[in-house]
Amino acid sequence: MRSSSCSLTGPAYRDRPSQIAYFEEALNRLERIHGVVAAGTVFSPMRGVIQMEGAPPPPPNLVGAQRGIYSSVSSGYFRVMGMRLLQGRWMKDNEPSEVMMVNETFVRRILGGASPLGKSIHIQFPQRPTTAAIVGVVSDVKYSKLDAEPDPEIYFPYRQSFYNGASDVVVRVSGDPSPIAPAVRKTIAGIDPSQVAFAMETLESSLARTIAPRRFNLSCSERLPKALCCLRSSESTARFRMPSRSAPTRSASAWRWAPAREQSPDRKQLPP
Repeated sequence: MRSSSCSLTGPAYRDRPSQIAYFEEALNRLERIHGVVAAGTVFSPMRGVIQMEGAPPPPPNLVGAQRGIYSSVSSGYFRVMGMRLLQGRWMKDNEPSEVMMVNETFVRRILGGASPLGKSIHIQFPQRPTTAAIVGVVSDVKYSKLDAEPDPEIYFPYRQSFYNGASDVVVRVSGDPSPIAPAVRKTIAGIDPSQVAFAMETLESSLARTIAPRRFNLSCSERLPKALCCLRSSESTARFRMPSRSAPTRSASAWRWAPAREQSPDRKQLPP
């Protein structure tokens, strides 16, 4: 799996329709590359208060408020990450109304195991507060700390996002992802030469880098004969990074932009 953080620059991408059109074209072209199994986008993470519709509002100082991670994704993201559908349905890119999906940790921690289907979440998006219905539940995805409990997560269609000028582009490839990098660079340049992909790396490599300090400590304290290594399957995922631009301004103390996270996909079952 390879992935890239893409932040569109220039006057051609000042409005959301042009930003959405760019990423849609990028996904269409990337999926036609030989060896690419799936492609998707994700703009994340945003950590914010979880406000279920009908529930008491959080206290003004937000002490004790339930929080989760919100991600704007394309429908292909779930297939790239190998996530499983546990309840409900997959959301689509062109939903007629505001919808969301949540992970199994959300169901367990926020709802005490009760079904979330039909329930709604009220979100204070910058410039565009909204209420969205939960249509599905997906499996948890482990991020940089493999032994840490996953956070409650909420996914919503990227077309319903308040901001579309930046996104991570992720692709799942069959076999070794290294030969795919030149084809991806050429594909991105073919859409718009001013938006150039860079810093391409597999998520497996990113994950190995994030656990390196702990691996070093284990080696020193336990005198391990070998360094810990990341397991690799026959399919890999990758990220392609592009020049960045400032993210939108936060509108409330309930929200903060969290640092980029590294992902370790659950590959048990892929969405259609």
